[in-house]
Amino acid sequence: SILIICGMTPLYPAAHEPSSLFHHIAQGHIQETRTLLTQYPEWLNIKNESGKTPLCVALQYHRTLIIRDLIERGADVHTCDDEQRSPL
Repeated sequence: SILIICGMTPLYPAAHEPSSLFHHIAQGHIQETRTLLTQYPEWLNIKNESGKTPLCVALQYHRTLIIRDLIERGADVHTCDDEQRSPL
């Protein structure tokens, strides 16, 4: 039998999924992070599978320049992850 799936087009191109933003933050890639957030400003407070925002991940990995950039862009410092922990 043949299975045809319609309407399953990804919302973002493969190289530009929210997971790529979290990857670049964890790796400390500030320019890639800035580029993605300029292209997709709605990702500023998006949550990953653990409920962490980009700011949470930047703080977790001590990415000072990225933390500053996220806060300057207006990242929500009061958002809690799935364990009810705030970034700060």
